[in-house]
Amino acid sequence: MKNVVLNIHLIRNRMTELDLKQWWLAEQIGVDQKTVRRWLQGKIKQVKCENAKALAEKLECELDEIILSTDEDLLATPEDQKRAAELISSSQLMEKLGPIQEWDVLEALLKATIIPNLPAFVLGELYNKLAVACWRQSKIDQASVYADKAFELGQRINDKTTIANATLSQANIHSWRGETADSIKKYELCLQLEKYLPDQTLGSVYSNLGAILWEIGDLESGLNTQLKAKKVFENHGTDMNRSICQAQLSFIYLENGEVGKAKEAAEQSLMLSDSASYKRGQCMGHLVLGEIAARMGETNTAKNKIKTGLEKFSELNIYEGFNFEFAGRTYRILGELEQAQEYLTEGLKYSEKFPVYLAALYRELGIVLSEMGSKKNFAQEYLSRSISIFESVGAPIRAEQVKSIKKSYS
Repeated sequence: MKNVVLNIHLIRNRMTELDLKQWWLAEQIGVDQKTVRRWLQGKIKQVKCENAKALAEKLECELDEIILSTDEDLLATPEDQKRAAELISSSQLMEKLGPIQEWDVLEALLKATIIPNLPAFVLGELYNKLAVACWRQSKIDQASVYADKAFELGQRINDKTTIANATLSQANIHSWRGETADSIKKYELCLQLEKYLPDQTLGSVYSNLGAILWEIGDLESGLNTQLKAKKVFENHGTDMNRSICQAQLSFIYLENGEVGKAKEAAEQSLMLSDSASYKRGQCMGHLVLGEIAARMGETNTAKNKIKTGLEKFSELNIYEGFNFEFAGRTYRILGELEQAQEYLTEGLKYSEKFPVYLAALYRELGIVLSEMGSKKNFAQEYLSRSISIFESVGAPIRAEQVKSIKKSYS
């Protein structure tokens, strides 16, 4: 009997929906598990009709549903492949991924690009990985291009996993741009596709959603969501995932005034960053511990931690307003207002494209100038800007907080 071409995208979806494992399918059909894996990877394009019939039965489908008339339906078009190669070759992934030790990602992406007859779902995964690599480097416009490409491919081939991963990247990009409502909506869409996401990715959805809820001032929801991420990552995350989650928890605890919990979470984050060689996490850990030390009255430790954190970020060529916000607030707590002003003003240079960071810096700068006493007019202006931005990005809780601060200094 003739061989047939499998509809890999449908099969992947059905396996997820029915929670079927590769080893079980292999056992039921009477083939090696490696064979099933090669089917799903698109490495074996045609299979015996009797195996396809057995597979359809286990997937609770008709045979016609899981086969295609030609294997061309599985493949990315030549134009898709050409566009992927163009996007990769025009980027600076080596320069950006190298300093944060993501050489394995770079290698995987390049290898995926040069595979002949690349399956469409592989190209979708490639775009998704590129989107993540870019937004982690603050290259938001490029990340948006890759995420949208992945989403379009996922829809074209009806691959729910590709769609879910692309939606997560789109949510992260909306968050970076200060498009809060759109970001939260996308995260919620990810959760609706939960069964198509690996557990580790689901943890990232919770962690990122928890982060944006904290950013807009909903501390309770942010904490609860971040704790869900922590629970997932305990069994399914990497040390890098756990480091990011602990850092986010430290931010929330710190704002809640729970300095002891914040310190414990920040120390855990730094330890996990060291374990994972996660350099961004190492840098941030020092900044958070710097503010914590300032709140505990440990002046020298606070200054050393801030200095170390900023220097480490500089070594990675990472300059973000969020980092200078920590530095400025730490020096404000220490009572060194001129140095605080200098750090916050520096942070403004890097925050024009990131509204949430910008609003937070204006808030801190308004507080610092108010406490200086001689610059109250400037202080009120900065606080007004902060309120306006927080309102525009859909963060009414933060806006009300700044209004209270402004009133207290007027």
